[in-house]
Amino acid sequence: MGDRADHQYEIYLNGLVGVLPALPTDLTRLEGLAAERMAPVPSAGSAAARAAAARDAPTGRPGTGC
Repeated sequence: MGDRADHQYEIYLNGLVGVLPALPTDLTRLEGLAAERMAPVPSAGSAAARAAAARDAPTGRPGTGC
């Protein structure tokens, strides 16, 4: 058997003897778990503020007026 077939066989065999996977197979539960573990996404307002600050920051390059 190929690697994929061996892996698939292992998954089903483990299930038959009661070994549960580390991650849930229910997509709703998996999505909730991912949301809990992910870092918060910055809001659009804070991203716009960072972009404006970067745009207005002095560059130190001659001829730019900064």
